[in-house]
Amino acid sequence: QGGGQRPPGLDRKSENREKGETRSVERLRDRMVPGDVAVVPVRSGGPFDPMGCRGVDVARADDVVALVDHLDGRWLLVTLTVDRSMWTCPEAAYQRCNERVREVARAIRPGAVYFVAFEVQTKTGEGWPHWHMCFHLGEDPRSPAELKRTVERAWSIITDSVDVETGEVFRSRERIGFVDVQEAKNRQGTGRYVAKYCTKQWDVVPPWMGNSRRQLRKLRLSSPAFDVLVGLERHVRHRGGRVEPGKRRRARARRLFDRMAESCSKCVVVRCERSDDGRQLRAVRTIKAYAWQVWEAAHTEGVRYRLAKRGGRVGHVPIMSAGAFGALWERLGGRIEAERDGEVEFRRLSIENAWDYRQEEADRREAAADGGRTLDGGQSPGGSAGSGRVRLPVA
Repeated sequence: QGGGQRPPGLDRKSENREKGETRSVERLRDRMVPGDVAVVPVRSGGPFDPMGCRGVDVARADDVVALVDHLDGRWLLVTLTVDRSMWTCPEAAYQRCNERVREVARAIRPGAVYFVAFEVQTKTGEGWPHWHMCFHLGEDPRSPAELKRTVERAWSIITDSVDVETGEVFRSRERIGFVDVQEAKNRQGTGRYVAKYCTKQWDVVPPWMGNSRRQLRKLRLSSPAFDVLVGLERHVRHRGGRVEPGKRRRARARRLFDRMAESCSKCVVVRCERSDDGRQLRAVRTIKAYAWQVWEAAHTEGVRYRLAKRGGRVGHVPIMSAGAFGALWERLGGRIEAERDGEVEFRRLSIENAWDYRQEEADRREAAADGGRTLDGGQSPGGSAGSGRVRLPVA
């Protein structure tokens, strides 16, 4: 294994982990004095949150880049797609093929370091899934062609058929999709290529994902990869472990569409208190409101407040005295919650229809581009080459 240098700031990052804090919590605490309360929005969209990339996603992308930089040897980039003719819908393909990704990694070499990014195709309008895997080969002497044959064999299923006349059983192996296997010439660039999917903003999601209650992830790492990150002090294992393959996870109570629409529509009111170490933040209550509704109401009512900046589309966090917030919420809490419910419902409808709207726009632009061609290859009537000629529809 190589000797990638320890990135700067990790000592402070480890101290924050021991305290159970993140950098955003630390910055917020520094802006507050004992007796203040802050209204902190809660994000619920997970990796597909419409409010932008989360801090945990950025940290995980940095971990992936550090992982590739730390481990010397060969790295393999594998792209796995699905054959649409074999599946009735993208959701069926995802449910069957998602666990096969782990089987592909096990076929290449069991117990190896790898990470996988999940993506959907947007050209067909249905959102078919595909995966990008970055696999650490180390000193494995096998050629890319041999590795590709191994991947193709693992990325397939065995089907049985019976001859109705003779009763003979036939067993055949069918590919569930197509594979692309390449050895990474620039491993740092390959790591960044896969890591970008972890921080990529998804403005829309296909309906099969939005209506799902499953736990969908943009990026997955193998258990040995987490072991390396623990050694680099970039990861702390939590209690418990992942669900074993074949066992069902507990279904989430809400669809992904609902979680995306309700992101930042609830806030945690945290209070700054004195402690032996100086100051600490303690959660007081949860309110159904956007943070911007609170500071707009405070501005309208003449309540003194200040704003702490948050990253992405989350906006600002209002900070005010505990007494001022209590009086403000007692007067306007009911009205704010009613306005919040209307905003959430509007966002839910917009998010649910965004995928179909984008596909309609793409089809409209494509039809306009095709309809602008003339019989002899000229331009549309607005162009000089096509003027005076009759346009015919392109088959």
